[in-house]
Amino acid sequence: MNTPSADRRIHAPGRGIFYLIAGSAAFVINDSIVKTMTDSLPVGQMMSIRGVVSLLIILAICAPRGLKSQLKIYNWKAQISRGILVICAAYSFMTGLAYLPIGDLIAAGFVGPLFLTALAPIFLAERVGWRRWTAVCVGFVGMLIMMRPGGGILNWALMFPMAAAMFGAIRDIMTRRMSAMESSTATLFATTLIVTLGGLLSLPVGWQMPTWEQTALLVISGVFVCLGQFLTIDAFRYAEAAAISPFKYVSLVWAVAIGFVFWGDIPTLNTIAGATLIIVCGLYILRRERVRR
Repeated sequence: MNTPSADRRIHAPGRGIFYLIAGSAAFVINDSIVKTMTDSLPVGQMMSIRGVVSLLIILAICAPRGLKSQLKIYNWKAQISRGILVICAAYSFMTGLAYLPIGDLIAAGFVGPLFLTALAPIFLAERVGWRRWTAVCVGFVGMLIMMRPGGGILNWALMFPMAAAMFGAIRDIMTRRMSAMESSTATLFATTLIVTLGGLLSLPVGWQMPTWEQTALLVISGVFVCLGQFLTIDAFRYAEAAAISPFKYVSLVWAVAIGFVFWGDIPTLNTIAGATLIIVCGLYILRRERVRR
């Protein structure tokens, strides 16, 4: 197997934070578009169609600079594993879109950085002290508050975004490890290809003929998911996973605003309380990361 000549990672936390915030915004826009079609088109079909759009965009951007050099893959085993994680996260998240307001969905997904911090010592050899471990545990209490056990009907639908967050955390860890040898464009291309093929596997379940409006929305969705994927992948090239992931919380502001404007959704008190606790813990984790450095 060929190997690259140098580590492709660069330590620039500010740039990584900016890319992650911008990528989160792109994902929220994509999620809002997908939510309008979850009751009429299968998840796998939407994943596959927008995947084709993303692949065409990637090829168009990389072609002038040479597809072979831009899209060269050094570790297909890692790429396939990452792609499978993205498929699992996408199916879980997009299924949740059919049952939850987008603000609640994004808020539940905030447990991702908690999973990421908890798993970082195992997979990335990043040291996590007792203070951050405490923050992780308290953050998971916030998750339980959102689900309302003992205080009302269990909101089982929140399991979908939480599962997506767990898959996403493992994906982010793999992204950090892979960024030492794989370029962002190569990882984006491989992941998009795998997700597109994974969506095609749902064809026997029964796809629906999309309307022209739905086709246009899926094209737009493909553009934003491609942008979000690239920015997120590149973010982990410039900063450690545990340091930048809490900045995903900015996406809640956009998600709540979009949910209110287009669907009239207002977060419940449990969602606000639980999400606030998770966000505070995430920000504390970030602070401890800075102190450690």
